[in-house]
Amino acid sequence: MGRFLTDHGPADHAGTAVEGWKAYADLGWLGIMVPEAHGGMGGGLSDYLIVARGIGGALLKAPITLTAVVGTELALHVEDVAQRQTLLGGICDGSLVLGLVGSGNDPPGSENGRVAASADSGGVRLTGRCFCVPHAGDANLLLVVAQSAGREDGLYLVDPVSEGLELHGYPMIDDRNAATVVFDRVFVPRDRRLAVPSVAAAMEKAGLSAAVATAAEAAGAMRALNELTLEHVRSRRQFGRALADFQVLQHRLVDMMIAERRSAAIVKTAAEAIDTGSPLAARLAAAAKITADRAGRFVGEAAIQLHGGMGMSEECAAGRYLKSLLYLAQNWGVAEAHLDRLADAVICELTEQGAADVRHDA
Repeated sequence: MGRFLTDHGPADHAGTAVEGWKAYADLGWLGIMVPEAHGGMGGGLSDYLIVARGIGGALLKAPITLTAVVGTELALHVEDVAQRQTLLGGICDGSLVLGLVGSGNDPPGSENGRVAASADSGGVRLTGRCFCVPHAGDANLLLVVAQSAGREDGLYLVDPVSEGLELHGYPMIDDRNAATVVFDRVFVPRDRRLAVPSVAAAMEKAGLSAAVATAAEAAGAMRALNELTLEHVRSRRQFGRALADFQVLQHRLVDMMIAERRSAAIVKTAAEAIDTGSPLAARLAAAAKITADRAGRFVGEAAIQLHGGMGMSEECAAGRYLKSLLYLAQNWGVAEAHLDRLADAVICELTEQGAADVRHDA
């Protein structure tokens, strides 16, 4: 995997986001979490972490996690056998590049609206505007979460070139593609609504897995950045000595490595909890994202400082790693949101325990 990424996805990769997509499918990356019955490898999120760390370390901007993790998780919740096979088969063979719209996975402060679905003869009409949708312009099929007049969420398959649908693309902080997606009464036939019993439950499971996979990408980026920084301080000399000889810089490098290793460890634990259906899965996923987001900023900023002025230049990979870490920190929930979620879970448990104690004493 490392050799392939070195040849096809180096840190200065400037190709399109889906360049080499068929190769990713042939290598089995996209079908790791797809059951063997549908042409996949039958693995879990823990198995996918190897790929996530690799693409994070290579600064690969392709929507692999969005398709291989989120797309697969959502497809596994589809009850209709034909629909499920179409999605999972397309993910495995590389014919589908998925985008997700209306999921609520938005950066803080973005006044992102929900997509509304209104009944029409033979299907529904989608109306709404979603800002800053990652990889929407790269996808050849959009999974759209839309709300009907009865406040019920539905999951729809929408062609990006549908009449009434507009994509206004722009680069994000790390030059990853994003777009504002505008739905102007876009017609979606009835058979393009996925048979998902509970869209909220499906999105909850997909969101947990995506948060952990994103944290794994961050851990991979931190590891590559630590190696790059260590190489720099060993070769760069000041006052007649290598920078690596200065004890204060050695302490900083150790702190950076500890931050990366801590992130990788909690990510692994969270993925195993999700795969086994542990009741602690949601908490561990939140802890993994919190840890990776905070560690990523620390490692990225420390690396820039150790590189000095050259770290601020576009030619230096350290700056590109920091940009990627900042992007990943905003994706699938920022640290503060996950911290609030973790606190709510703990408070709820303590409240229930307190109520149980009162009943016992009574």
